[in-house]
Amino acid sequence: MLFAQLLPLGLGMLAKRTAPALAARCDPILHRVAGILLAILVVLALVNIWRPVVDAGPRVTVAIVTVTVLALACGHLLGGPEPATRTATAVSSALRNGGLALLVAALNRAQPAVVATVLAYLVICALTVIPYAIWRRARAAAPSSGEAHGKEQSG
Repeated sequence: MLFAQLLPLGLGMLAKRTAPALAARCDPILHRVAGILLAILVVLALVNIWRPVVDAGPRVTVAIVTVTVLALACGHLLGGPEPATRTATAVSSALRNGGLALLVAALNRAQPAVVATVLAYLVICALTVIPYAIWRRARAAAPSSGEAHGKEQSG
């Protein structure tokens, strides 16, 4: 967990505090790279584990989508007045620690069915978050939007 989550987070916080100008210049590049890597990961995961995702069935899929949408809504509503923080809180609430669950499963040599189930959850969850992320990006880019100026009222 230290190397997978805490170290990158700590390095980012340190960079922002010690070299804010450099961090600001790197931010859009790192966001783009992270988005591209996430898209590649989702595509590779779908190619590699499409069968468990499909085999999850409609009831499990609806349950995952429901939990993800509720987590997005809670994070969005509790994310505060700043649009970027609100979006980050919603997305991190929805995605929670699926990657950590996958890491724990892999390190403990879990059965392939367990790993496939975690991967199926991650893929369905990520596909559920994508429309929200697109909506938030469009809201942030809209120049006439009150939210784009930090004045979001109703969400």
